[in-house]
Amino acid sequence: MVDAANIVMFDCGQPTHVFDLNKVSEKLIVRFAKDDEELTTLDNKNCKLKSSNLVIGNLSPTLS
Repeated sequence: MVDAANIVMFDCGQPTHVFDLNKVSEKLIVRFAKDDEELTTLDNKNCKLKSSNLVIGNLSPTLS
């Protein structure tokens, strides 16, 4: 799946995300972030989000 996502990203010029549903505890939802919601990136950097940011998450912390 990662290879397919990379092809789509290369073709469209937009990053894509792939999730292993066996490791996601709940349904995925796409929503706008809450002001000052925090997200930790894969390189362990913390980002504060704005309500104009689109996020992929569930009832737990934001995934992407």
